[in-house]
Amino acid sequence: MRVLLRCDSSKAQGLGHVVRTMAVAEAALAAGWDVVFSGDVESAMGRELVEARCPVRHPRPDSAEDLVQLAREAEADVVHIDTYAEQGEARALLNEAGILLSSMEDGPFGRRPADLAVDPSPAAETRYRPADGSHRLLRGAAAIPIRGAIRALPTASPRPADAEPGKPNMMIVMGGTDARDMTARCLGWWAQTGIPSRCYVVSAVRPE
Repeated sequence: MRVLLRCDSSKAQGLGHVVRTMAVAEAALAAGWDVVFSGDVESAMGRELVEARCPVRHPRPDSAEDLVQLAREAEADVVHIDTYAEQGEARALLNEAGILLSSMEDGPFGRRPADLAVDPSPAAETRYRPADGSHRLLRGAAAIPIRGAIRALPTASPRPADAEPGKPNMMIVMGGTDARDMTARCLGWWAQTGIPSRCYVVSAVRPE
């Protein structure tokens, strides 16, 4: 079996689509499948994640028709899409070619008809999803794709060596790209509280 993974990463889109897709790639590889990747990835971290798992990579297709053509050339059995961008009649065209479509969505964002629709957003399984012809649904916490490196982390982290007794610690992390530039804002709001505490910031760019 071979799966064509389709997603992008940019400052505006963030890195989450690539991170989730690489968790899918790991699961496919563990099952003995071949993986092929297609997309534009601007982030250095994103490219590193992709290159470690997907030896075959292709540029982003410009249309559903181009996606189907790429899937055929790659001899894919399944196409997995993780993007909010419109994909036209991707499922119908892929099915005509004998290829299944797996599609990641976040509530209404990225929602499209698919053979398998996956929504890992919180409490997705408790919300109504309008029927759109999708064959199977996988929703909620059970559908969260998590990379092996994260699963291997200890469940409890030791306190930082410089932690002070009685003083709370907090961490600010806004994803791989901080698509909305929220790190500096959150750091400012923390400072404004005036609460004696220590703040750790995880960011690719040092806040001004």
